[in-house]
Amino acid sequence: MESNALNLPLIASYTRAEAIEDGALVDVTTQARETLSGFRVPVAVTSAVWGAIEAIPASLSHQDIAGRLHDVLWMAFSAARVARDSSSVLFRVILPSRGTRQRIRTMRCDIGPGDAGEAVVTIGFPEDF
Repeated sequence: MESNALNLPLIASYTRAEAIEDGALVDVTTQARETLSGFRVPVAVTSAVWGAIEAIPASLSHQDIAGRLHDVLWMAFSAARVARDSSSVLFRVILPSRGTRQRIRTMRCDIGPGDAGEAVVTIGFPEDF
């Protein structure tokens, strides 16, 4: 049986790769590298954030998913750059969605170890963590 840092038996584990495969996380690494956001490590958003990005109100039909994702990535990168000494930072982004009047959303950017201990970024709403 596998054990952890405290030398206790491991009961269960759920890897980042499994979360991406299950749809709990959406891998946006390619888009993060292609935008001006500057992320050079794997980046994923929670399924709740992805749902908000996709939920474009009819009144904002000029918006698209790529542009909204770019806004989220840019704001996350900017917040992380300012808070260099923190592994987690809150930021705000304009993201109106269908079924809500809320336009400005608070999000969280976490920088931490991935499945193999490598640096990864996860972006979600505060309640997603």
